[in-house]
Amino acid sequence: MEEVFEKKMSLDKEQEEKEEQPEILEFNFDLKEKLQTEILFVGLFGLGNLFIQSKIKKISQKIGNINFDRRKQRALADIYKTEKGQIALLFNEEVPVNKDYNLSDSLKNYIEYQQILILDQFHENHFDTRHKKEISQNLRVVSSSLAKQSNQMEIADQLEVGIPVKGLAADLLMGCEYDQKLGQLYLGIVQEYEYNLESLNVFNPILKLYTQLDNKTDVQEVKKDIKKYNNQRFSTGIYI
Repeated sequence: MEEVFEKKMSLDKEQEEKEEQPEILEFNFDLKEKLQTEILFVGLFGLGNLFIQSKIKKISQKIGNINFDRRKQRALADIYKTEKGQIALLFNEEVPVNKDYNLSDSLKNYIEYQQILILDQFHENHFDTRHKKEISQNLRVVSSSLAKQSNQMEIADQLEVGIPVKGLAADLLMGCEYDQKLGQLYLGIVQEYEYNLESLNVFNPILKLYTQLDNKTDVQEVKKDIKKYNNQRFSTGIYI
């Protein structure tokens, strides 16, 4: 009996470890050589298409996609190449929430890049941006659907600080989970804002402020501090 129980425990542990492992994504396009790019744009949950339509407008061709569900034949993201040789990964809105994907290992086999500009959608005219020199090991897929105008205050009031979400999206969103929901810090930028790596430096004080929070921090005081950065250059879309 003990032997059967131990075997079951071992199988359960193996299953848990297997489930915890991030999936390696399947890239569906043929390349004669590895793509070279200075900047890799990653658009989460549909923003990529909107961003490219309104800002880049230099997408020359769709070169493939990344799959996460072979059975339903749905693409995690479409891959585009701009006229300047930049690569854009445009994530669709059907990505499962709270799912880990091994994006780093998948990307490095196909694309060499120096910097990455990450984009996420808040609502029609507000974007969350941050650039990184190196991409995180895992892409933490988190849903921005909670951050609709109707429940912004609900999210802000219930936000628990000091509990980071791991992975790429944690660096981007500075978010946390509570009651199996997601709270996020959004940096709102007006649609006319010019996107470039230099101008993104203006967000450093806000990002540093939030990364210094812990579970003893007075969230209301933090909200007041963040409002100081909400000048004419930004929209009113800076939330915590």
